[in-house]
Amino acid sequence: MRLTSALRPALVAALALVTGAAQAQFSSPMRNVENPDRFPYMERGQTTINVNVVNNFIRFPTPAGKRYIIEYVSVSCTSPSATDSFPQVIVQVARLTGPTSATFLQANAVPMERRGAAPFGGFIYAGSANMKLYSDALPFDPSGGDGIVLNIFHSDFSVSPTCTALISGHTLTL
Repeated sequence: MRLTSALRPALVAALALVTGAAQAQFSSPMRNVENPDRFPYMERGQTTINVNVVNNFIRFPTPAGKRYIIEYVSVSCTSPSATDSFPQVIVQVARLTGPTSATFLQANAVPMERRGAAPFGGFIYAGSANMKLYSDALPFDPSGGDGIVLNIFHSDFSVSPTCTALISGHTLTL
């Protein structure tokens, strides 16, 4: 059976479309350095704010040769006082300004609210925030130093609250 000359180009075009569509179903693989889930990062820290002190810090290390991309911060504080409040939780990150210098930038605040009574006495205050920050290692510290700092303030200086923080994101190797 012979194909007519008009039918032959139509058949070739149809085969080309089918072949092209089959090839288009496969994407090129993602390189590991571009995949944020390849090196996830999560760190937990804790602090107690002493009596007659306005604030305290939770410090998180950033190892030398790494950059942490911070995507989520969660803070929970337990205070014995019903009148205590946590008006500010500030996130500070280290940014390289030169080969041997860095500065801390004050970033987004985590809004806190009273959540109710704590199971073993006191009151729970908590907050969380999605953010997009990065922290570099400190160039003057061989271990990388504390590149991420949460500065937690409270209002009732007659008590000593305890705070826990969780930060998460992913790591880039420089």
